[in-house]
Amino acid sequence: MLKTFTRTAELNKIGPYTVKVTFRESTYLTLEEVIAITRKCENMMEGKPFCFLADFSSTQVSFSTEARVYLSNNPTALNRHADAIIVPSLAAKLRSDLYLRMHRPLVPTRFFTSEEKALEWITEMIRLKTIHLN
Repeated sequence: MLKTFTRTAELNKIGPYTVKVTFRESTYLTLEEVIAITRKCENMMEGKPFCFLADFSSTQVSFSTEARVYLSNNPTALNRHADAIIVPSLAAKLRSDLYLRMHRPLVPTRFFTSEEKALEWITEMIRLKTIHLN
């Protein structure tokens, strides 16, 4: 398993198409940190399309406005098949789903309360993308 770090996060390549990002502590993500995480993911995957699994289940992570806009509208996001985000509770999932309705990311994005369900969805997204590309 390939692993790297940023100032706030640990990034692990957990499969041929998936990078998992775990935050070491509660943090406020600036645009600069989000760009650093995105670039490290892209480098880890050697420029190939991938799925992004972010684990917010045990830390509180918040974003600057610029970071949220970048994540929703970043043209390099087209290199990602899907973004799955693990949140700590159903209440957090409902708040996050509201965020999706307001920001409409370029990449299919869903929030989950379990890593197992997130990985099942990622597997399905990879399968659908693979079928579409063939």
